[in-house]
Amino acid sequence: LEKVLSGKRFGHVIADDVGMGKTIEAGLIIAAFRQRNPQCRVLVLCPAGVVLQWQDEMDEHFGLTFDIAGRDFKVDRASTWDSHSLVLASLDTLKQERLRDTLKAIPPFDLVVCDEAHRLTARREFLGNDLYRTVNYRFIEWLTQEHLVSWENNSDGSPRSPRILLMSATPHQGDDLRFGYLLQLARPDLIDAELAAQPGGALNNT
Repeated sequence: LEKVLSGKRFGHVIADDVGMGKTIEAGLIIAAFRQRNPQCRVLVLCPAGVVLQWQDEMDEHFGLTFDIAGRDFKVDRASTWDSHSLVLASLDTLKQERLRDTLKAIPPFDLVVCDEAHRLTARREFLGNDLYRTVNYRFIEWLTQEHLVSWENNSDGSPRSPRILLMSATPHQGDDLRFGYLLQLARPDLIDAELAAQPGGALNNT
């Protein structure tokens, strides 16, 4: 908690094993973040099957009342987002292309938490070396590039890293390059995925 919230160190990958309390860790970070700024906006993205579990745990353990996008309020009008500062959503709900203009019209989130982040996949094709990115990966990339999540800045005011937490028990999966692309979503200032794609590139030297 101290490491994440001190020294403007966002973003992070939380990679504890299954059953070791990643959801609780995220709740601690969100609760502490809210203590500093009670009006901050937080978005938690997770698989549809665990949305209600997330809602229950945030309420039970931290007294945080999250609204579920698409169930507690409609997601296709920007005005309906105004009164919801703590939002839970399935990635499948929000990644739809038809919602892009709506999401660009709402205030940015101060923190985005993405559960099961190993589903955010980018890799190089074996034969052509072309970059392949899943829709899930491209959506998170779009959120950060459009600054729909707030960023920490360098001393000169330039963007440093998005305030994003990626959670996965299996972030690596035996593929260095794929892992590098995942890290790039959280810390684009440290991981250059294009260099990592080359033999002896940045990932091998980090």
